[in-house]
Amino acid sequence: MNKYFLNASHTLTVCLFAAIWIRSGSIASAQVQSGTTLSASITEYQCVQRSPHSRVWQRAVLQTNQANVVRTNLHSYTELATGLCYLQNGQYVDAVEQIDIVANGAQAIQGRHQVYWAANANTPGGAVKLITPDGRQLLSAVYGLLYYDSSSGSSVLLTGVQDCTATIISNTLIYDNAFSNLTADVLYTYRKAGLSQNIILRQQPPSPDAYGMNPATTWLQVLTEFFSPPMPVITTGTNNGVLDARRLKFGDMKMGVGHAFLSESNGGTLSGTSVIKSWTNIDNRTFLIEEVPYSSISNLLSSLHSSLIKPDKSKVQRTVFLGPSKPKVSAAKPAQPVKALKTMPKETGLVLDYDIASGEDNITFQGDTTYYISGEVTIDRAAIFEGGTVIKYTNTADAQINTEDGDGPGPIFETSLYRPAIFTSSDDDSVGDGIDGSTGTPSTNGVATYMNGGTGVIQGARFSYAGTALLDVNGAHDTFQDCQFFECGTNFISVNPGVSFKNVLSSDCRYMAVGYGFGPDGIPVDCENITVDSCANFPFAGTVTNSILTAVGGVLTNLVFDHSVVAANGAGIYQTAGAGGYYLINGSTNRNAGTTNIDPVLLADLKTKTTYPPVTNFYGFLTNDYTFSPQVQRDNSGSTVDLGYHYDPLDYAGFLCISNATATVLPGTALGMAGPEYGVWLHTTATFNSTGTATSPNYIVCYNTVQEQSNTNWESPGGCELFYLGEADSTFQSANFRFTQWSVLAASEQINGESDGASLFTFQDCQFYGGTIYTVSPTVLITNCLFQRVYVNLDDDDSYISVSNSLYNNLFWQGSFNLNHNIGDGNTITFRDNLFDQMPIASDYDYPLIVDVCSNNAYVTTNFGMLLPSNDDAILADSPAYEAGFLGQYYYPTDFTNLIHQGSRSSSAAALYQYTVTTNNAIEGTNIVSIGFHYVATDAYGVPLDSNGDGIPNYLEDYNGNGLADPGETNWLAPPLIVRITQPANNSKIP
Repeated sequence: MNKYFLNASHTLTVCLFAAIWIRSGSIASAQVQSGTTLSASITEYQCVQRSPHSRVWQRAVLQTNQANVVRTNLHSYTELATGLCYLQNGQYVDAVEQIDIVANGAQAIQGRHQVYWAANANTPGGAVKLITPDGRQLLSAVYGLLYYDSSSGSSVLLTGVQDCTATIISNTLIYDNAFSNLTADVLYTYRKAGLSQNIILRQQPPSPDAYGMNPATTWLQVLTEFFSPPMPVITTGTNNGVLDARRLKFGDMKMGVGHAFLSESNGGTLSGTSVIKSWTNIDNRTFLIEEVPYSSISNLLSSLHSSLIKPDKSKVQRTVFLGPSKPKVSAAKPAQPVKALKTMPKETGLVLDYDIASGEDNITFQGDTTYYISGEVTIDRAAIFEGGTVIKYTNTADAQINTEDGDGPGPIFETSLYRPAIFTSSDDDSVGDGIDGSTGTPSTNGVATYMNGGTGVIQGARFSYAGTALLDVNGAHDTFQDCQFFECGTNFISVNPGVSFKNVLSSDCRYMAVGYGFGPDGIPVDCENITVDSCANFPFAGTVTNSILTAVGGVLTNLVFDHSVVAANGAGIYQTAGAGGYYLINGSTNRNAGTTNIDPVLLADLKTKTTYPPVTNFYGFLTNDYTFSPQVQRDNSGSTVDLGYHYDPLDYAGFLCISNATATVLPGTALGMAGPEYGVWLHTTATFNSTGTATSPNYIVCYNTVQEQSNTNWESPGGCELFYLGEADSTFQSANFRFTQWSVLAASEQINGESDGASLFTFQDCQFYGGTIYTVSPTVLITNCLFQRVYVNLDDDDSYISVSNSLYNNLFWQGSFNLNHNIGDGNTITFRDNLFDQMPIASDYDYPLIVDVCSNNAYVTTNFGMLLPSNDDAILADSPAYEAGFLGQYYYPTDFTNLIHQGSRSSSAAALYQYTVTTNNAIEGTNIVSIGFHYVATDAYGVPLDSNGDGIPNYLEDYNGNGLADPGETNWLAPPLIVRITQPANNSKIP
């Protein structure tokens, strides 16, 4: 194809990261034993440079009772935006999105990049000058619009730039009526993220056949000239079967994928396409050539007014022809001064754009953090979303996470059961930390595009209040699995003719999937086990299997329905439990009505999930002993599956205060906490025992890790707190947990334990994800537990009684650890065989981090602090190269001798005889125990080892983990006892 002409999408966007700042301020409330709500407010703002990519707003939460401090927590959110701040006189200051009028033009210089405009778009030598953060200069001018017929090699210049005067409105500059014989504008928007240059067609050009060209093979092109530019590094790919310069990198900045789309008079965008570009030298002049197939935008052009151009076939040429190297200058009068207006007229137009931006190589959105996206965030390589992260967006069109032009794999979702990634509005206070200025009422007409550039599987994500949840112009086939959409304008837009939805819930979203170039009716879909309710326009083609569609619009006749239901509304289909509105009703005919002929990965996934609501009478005082057990049916019958979306199972949901009673939780039970202040409160003489197994752990989670929050039921302004031990109760309480997993979203609390009495917390084989654990006074025994991005505060200095805390064989991974222990005060604490992997260790007080017994701990560098005394410790330069195994993600490589068998005692003494730290499942046995977290050893199929084949795993028969058959245990090596009854008594029952 002749690349000498530029394509139909033209926006220059310069996106730059800036500095991380810190603001702190707080408003908090809590409930103490008396039931009185106490509150205090501290407001303090402090700006601290952290990095050129974001700023962190920290909120200190302080609760007081007259002069006495009850509790202190720290919550924070991180603001991210490309170009957030810039250096001025050696200091970082906020970037300002503002264009100012100056002599002979305009300028925007309050950011990392500076832009200067001539008053006239038809200025010799270029009308726009961009200076990049690393000092490179890009001087350019729009040349014109062309048609190019690839089948014949013919081309024609449709229109060129004429004299016109700029007008500015806040951070936008527009050259109105910039072309000679076609009503079209050139518009620039200066943002912290960069500079957008849009060519907006207000009238449709003549069809290519008016010039004797074939519309099916003709491309609409935009030609932009660059004057003496730096040479870019070009990354190529294919688009519509044509070679495409997908990225042009100018040092610190890059030019990515351009777009062509219809901008409606109300500001919305429904459909469009991506564009192809090339960087070309013609007659010693440099041009950016962008093009888009005419056939992909003809339906968009048809909505514009008729053209003013009178087609002239004599101007069609077979060779490239350029006019003078400098645009013709008007002889009538000099350019008029730039004018300022207050508002921008809203008209329908076809927008043609391209982007130039700088970006961060890798960003991990951490599971313990709330992020505020105040503008565009450009990521060149990996964007990793951990389960638990909460990402909130300001409601503007440029608020997005952009991965579309990167070299990496695109977004990576490290989510799992009860650990979703949340994308929502900055006005949504129901999850994560509150954002300064939040109204608490998120918009139901969102503008922001939450993610731009999907590739592969988007898994375990919840999108709420988005204008567009995900836009993919890379052309990849995307799959959404275990995702929820609530009150989004459009769930998905792509140039690829197809998308897969697997176990997806969409509630009150206008469009399910829209395709650039495919029209507003949608694009072909492959749907398995989806629930869609109140969707104005469902895709017009594809397959829908095991699904439920209620109150959907669009053309459904082209869809192939297999074991699916379509209804006018959800009456008699759904029931609500708390904040989840799409459980199937009791006795539903949609249960066991589906086929198992679906994606086998999805089928296995559904076996762990449910369509049954939780038991919701789990609230109030518990004064009698009670046993919690699995209540809701997981969809694991085997021969059939339920229709529609499946939730992560919650057996019970609510809150509980235990007094003079014992609560017992049996293996495989999931408790969803949904209380105004706490999930479980251990009150007077209370005991809580939760014992799962390695393959059927118990779960203690917040309800909002499961439910889509399509209503305000169970919302608590104070956030989620799973477990609470009241500080004013001098009686004995105990809580014992084994094989129990804890999960909350960012800014939530796992455990708050404060007691005046001789209370006891024991944790063994437990896993904690996100949130905070805060204990004062109770004895805490923690053995072989995983803490992933958890803030752990252990305080025994204010104990009213003597306590002896111990921590053995735990992995603390990238959270933070706060220890308040005054050695010699009568309390003792032991730390042995723990791995602190990039885990900051500190104290709120002036006490040094000295503990009573301390040895054989491992630290990934000493930059994060360490405990003393240092005896036989291992200092690692880097984190272990963790490997995924059957039971988790933190196995060691088999040759990782730094930590394997390097502990302080034998594996038998550590109760870890039947455990392993490597994926080959070699048991610890009689060896010295390995440092760090252990998993139960399994066979090659992931089944815990059962040496005597009696159906009871070794680790359960050897319950204390010492490798011996102690009283009360069975011998895990001895053959199982077999009883044969050869002469049963008359009328006896034979088992």
